[in-house]
Amino acid sequence: MKTYDNDKKKKGGHVLKSMFAVCAFLSMSCNVAWAEVWEYRIMGHVYEFNDDTKTGRLLSIEDKSLINTFVIESITHVEHPNGAYYVTGIADDCFVGCDKLEEVSIPESVLTLGDRCFAGCSSLKSISLHKSFEKLGKECFKGCSSLSSVEIKSEKMEGLPEGCFNGCTSLRQMIIRMKTPPVAVLSESGLDQFAGAGLMTSLYVPKESADAYKESSLWSQWETIIPTDFAAMDNYETKALKKLGDGRFVENNAEHGNSHYYSLDHENLAATFLNARPNQTGKGEWYEYLHQVTIPEFVLYDHKVYTVSAMGDGCFRDCWYLNEVNIPMTVKELGRGCFTFSMPSASLVLPEGVATLGAGCFQETYISKIDLPASLAFLGSRCFAESSQLTSVILRSGDLSTISLGCFESCYQLSELVCYANEVPKLEYDGDNSPFYGTKASEGKLYVQKDLVEAYKATPGWNEWKEILPIDAYGSVNGIENVKDGKAVDAAIYDLQGRKVQTPQRSGLYIQGGRKFIYR
Repeated sequence: MKTYDNDKKKKGGHVLKSMFAVCAFLSMSCNVAWAEVWEYRIMGHVYEFNDDTKTGRLLSIEDKSLINTFVIESITHVEHPNGAYYVTGIADDCFVGCDKLEEVSIPESVLTLGDRCFAGCSSLKSISLHKSFEKLGKECFKGCSSLSSVEIKSEKMEGLPEGCFNGCTSLRQMIIRMKTPPVAVLSESGLDQFAGAGLMTSLYVPKESADAYKESSLWSQWETIIPTDFAAMDNYETKALKKLGDGRFVENNAEHGNSHYYSLDHENLAATFLNARPNQTGKGEWYEYLHQVTIPEFVLYDHKVYTVSAMGDGCFRDCWYLNEVNIPMTVKELGRGCFTFSMPSASLVLPEGVATLGAGCFQETYISKIDLPASLAFLGSRCFAESSQLTSVILRSGDLSTISLGCFESCYQLSELVCYANEVPKLEYDGDNSPFYGTKASEGKLYVQKDLVEAYKATPGWNEWKEILPIDAYGSVNGIENVKDGKAVDAAIYDLQGRKVQTPQRSGLYIQGGRKFIYR
């Protein structure tokens, strides 16, 4: 094997034009006889090239302590009469122990990463493998303790080698586009691919393959396997978030002609929806032009997926003309005053998954009906207070233990409440006033679990309601069918916003065949 050392400018060497600080750019011109396999060294980086295959690989980095970013933006061909030469791999142990390496960008020409290639790179935060990538070496990212996000776009990888992500204690998210789940490739050591890995919270997989991943012993280790429409994700990627000077992040091309603003939790890969602003306005105030908002399940920033898990304080405050908000099932929390002074004469269905409503979340709104999901465990104080058009509320949670202070105070039209709690919830009083002060409870109907009817009638505050009836009676008077044990007829199911539902949630209210029903 011949070695050409450009650093020492040996006689008989060849010219290399390169840039290797933030990015490595390789372009060679050669006027010497070629060996079948030969090495080239430049700026402390050693490459190996093969005459027969016209390919090469990066062998090693001499001073690993100086590497903090390795980005190969373009690897061009070697100008030689015999043809072009390309770097297609990174060799075993190439970056092992580069504890300052934070970022790696792998070009489409690189198809393989060797054994222990990035092992011990404790500052590496994310990795993305392109569509043509073929093979990872064993223990490739072992001990990358800061690695939180991995994206595998390739559909050519058949297996995940042993110990590949062993000791990746911060690993929270992985995105895999392969329709057939990669198998575990084991050797005599039998080291688990994810042994000692982090929380392993979210695994995004093709929606048609989700069941196959859930049934795989390798991939079922993940806490949540999320069926994903990658065409939609690619659409989001074209409008990834941009960071603003005040620390917020903006998506300028959101649906319905609005700009969406977010805060990001980089440690947990979570996003909070802060607010929306219309892109086009006229002579009036901005909120006059905000009519419809669809909040996405996820947003993208810096090649990572952030799950939209919360809506911030006051995010739709004063949006007088807002008549439709589509909230994804990933949202768990709505902040304080989230919809205060908004939502004119509209019904709103919160998705299953929402667990908390902040104080005053719907205070002084103009919604007429609201259906709260079974996941909801906490209502903040004065949550619906002074919502003068509110007539009907459904509380589907069996675990709801408390109705907070002033929760429905001065909801003058409220005359119907449906409560699925498994025990009579405690009422927090504001002086002598129950949470139902100023409602039509004395004229209205309260629907509760059948075996708790008498307990509600005997409980102060709850007994302010004129009629306390079993929940079954609610379905019979509202045209809602009770579908027992999830056995509905074979027809499409829709939520109350007209969106098709693949997996209905128990106690959820849906539409099928033009009729509303409760899915049990």
